[in-house]
Amino acid sequence: MGLFLRHANSNNMLAPMEKNNEESGEFKLVYTCKYCRKYEEDADNNCTYVSRAIQEVDNLAQINADVRDDPTLPHEDDIECPKCSVKDAVFFQAQSHRDQVGPDAGKGHDQPLWPDMSLFMILRCAIAPSL
Repeated sequence: MGLFLRHANSNNMLAPMEKNNEESGEFKLVYTCKYCRKYEEDADNNCTYVSRAIQEVDNLAQINADVRDDPTLPHEDDIECPKCSVKDAVFFQAQSHRDQVGPDAGKGHDQPLWPDMSLFMILRCAIAPSL
């Protein structure tokens, strides 16, 4: 299968469409001519598009500073800020580094099934989270 499928006679591009099989009640993917709607080709694969966007960023830098004001997160009044002596800290979980999570995860020993989650603490008085 090439990048674009074309109508055998008119050379028009074929578009992916879902077709209902009345006998079995199942749907299947077919490529249909966008103009005549009569010409069809069965799809080799049900996958029409894959987007893999991987961006390497520091996950700790992506933590929203408003997490310290979230009333649903646990707070601790016994931890004192070393800069201003305010006693209020917020605890939350975040993914500490990127692991492979998806359909191929867990098939090998080096591919974990779940992301690595770590517990973090942020002081409520902090202008920006200093993790």
